[in-house]
Amino acid sequence: MTSEGFFILLQKQKLELNIDPSLVEAFVLTPEFLTAELLFNRTGAMVSKQKLVELLLEGNWDYLRKFAEQQKRLNDLSNARRQNFLLDYIKLKSGEAAYLLLELENDFAVMKLDDAQVIAVLQLLPTKTKESELFALALLTSPRSTSVWQQASLRLYEYAGEPIPKDWNYQTSLLRFAPDRIESVKLDPIIVSKDVKSIKGATETTSNISSSKKTTSVDKISKPNNVVKSTKSSENKSSDKVSNGKPSAKVSVGNTNSKNTVTNKTVVPKKTTTPYRLYIVQDGDSLWKISRRFGVDMEILKKHNDLKTNSIKPGTALKIP
Repeated sequence: MTSEGFFILLQKQKLELNIDPSLVEAFVLTPEFLTAELLFNRTGAMVSKQKLVELLLEGNWDYLRKFAEQQKRLNDLSNARRQNFLLDYIKLKSGEAAYLLLELENDFAVMKLDDAQVIAVLQLLPTKTKESELFALALLTSPRSTSVWQQASLRLYEYAGEPIPKDWNYQTSLLRFAPDRIESVKLDPIIVSKDVKSIKGATETTSNISSSKKTTSVDKISKPNNVVKSTKSSENKSSDKVSNGKPSAKVSVGNTNSKNTVTNKTVVPKKTTTPYRLYIVQDGDSLWKISRRFGVDMEILKKHNDLKTNSIKPGTALKIP
């Protein structure tokens, strides 16, 4: 049997979940497999034969054949060649390639891949591993596009086994998974207070309250002996006022020598439930297909997602009521 024959038969057996070990032993002796194995071993990435077989079977024979032919001519055993090899398999929707890339090249994946590439990787990481969680967290806290943080946030909530918060946005995601990064991001304090309520495990938040000074009116009366007496000061009880979106502090006033006392308001967040599911649009999806899949009318989907047309793009997060 030829190398191609071994490959095609193994792919078929993999789909049937019934792989013949003797067939695997024969395939790992083919020139194509040995070429791929050499690339990983020579670049310091010691990948087991079993894992490499699983990776190659998630691709196609034409790519593997052309790769082996190119390597025979170029003999390129660089890290860049290995990285490109894994990225090519990620384009072929290989989950093994995505996990292997993070295992071997996590920094490269975070720092060097463009937005489209990291989204493609995220979509191939349904199972939580140490590397996949760190990758999603790094993308959430990196200065990337909206689509990237959304995909990263969805993965992190999935890994945590938690529903998407009702007020899901970038700020709630940071509060949940990277609270130490909040200070480095300019956030509206009102939005933060609102978002904290929807974060599982949050216990309380204290609003920022500004203090106001008590003004006292004093009537000075001249006496013949030049003694000045002050009238009883008028006491103005302060009430809660909103200035620039913040409540003013309550000030307790006793006499002209008393100190201002600031009272903090404590908000105890309540758990919220998600009124909808989120679905990430995949290649080949259409609004009609998604509406049929979830049993939701197309017009309802458009209304809940503020869509003016039936056009949707892969990677878009759709709310499914």
